[in-house]
This record gives sequence, C-alpha cells and structure tokens, in this order.
Amino acid sequence: MTDIPRINDDALVERLRRAASAHDPVPPSVLEAGRRAYALGASGLVLADLVFDSLDDNALVGLRGDGIRQLTFATGDLTIDVDLEGDGGRVFGQTTDTEIRAVELQTPSTTLSLDVDGLGRFYGDCPSGRLCRLRILRPTGAPVVTEWFDL
Repeated sequence: MTDIPRINDDALVERLRRAASAHDPVPPSVLEAGRRAYALGASGLVLADLVFDSLDDNALVGLRGDGIRQLTFATGDLTIDVDLEGDGGRVFGQTTDTEIRAVELQTPSTTLSLDVDGLGRFYGDCPSGRLCRLRILRPTGAPVVTEWFDL
C-alpha cells in the first residue's frame, strides 16, 4: 500500500489560492465593489435597497407620462419614494419619516442639498446622465444612503 503524502491545510489553501489567481483572477470591478461595500459598513451608514424601479416594470410603462421614472428604496424602518423627471430635470421624493433633517443628492464628485419640507418630502434639480445616490439625515440614528442609480 502506498502512503499518501500529507500536506497541512494552510499550505493547501495557499496552493489553491495561487492556482485560482493565475487561472481565474477576480475582476477589478468586483474587488472595487467589495472595497466600497466594506467602507459603507465601516462608515456607520445604513444602506437602503432598491426595491422598485419603473424602468424594470413593464406594467407601469406610460402610466405617469413620459419622462418620469419612479424608484423606491427601503431599509427596515424607512421607505424612500423618488420620482425623477427626464434629462436634467428635477427629483421629487418622500420618506416615511417626516422628521428628516436633510437630503443630499450625491454623485461621485459632488453633493447637492435638496429642499426638504416638514412632511418628509424633498425636491431639487438633478444633473442628467449621472450616477447618483441619496443620503438621508435623520434626527437620530445613522445616515441612510440609497444604492447608486443612473439619472
């Protein structure tokens, strides 16, 4: 009977890591997404997930007229409804929290403050064709940010 050579687990994992790295490397975009996700969690922000996008729902096409896109984001205790007018138009929205302090429209390079009323509604101008997210500041708790979306 032939004895099978023994290799310790750490050495085996390292050999597998090198083989995967050489033959199926992780794409740079995946690494960057991972870094951003880690930074988001480490920053104390709460992420609001995109739960509805009218561009993805054919049943609603044309329901509210041309040029209006509807988005809904949600966390455990907050819902954010957003209407985006066509290119370079306006952003209108409302949250289920009527006591929000501020809403910011963030792009990778700028932050725009949106007007907020006492009912949790917000509005303002939006840059066209830009990658954006909303940042909601509440009286208590961590700030809430939406997923990134294209205007």
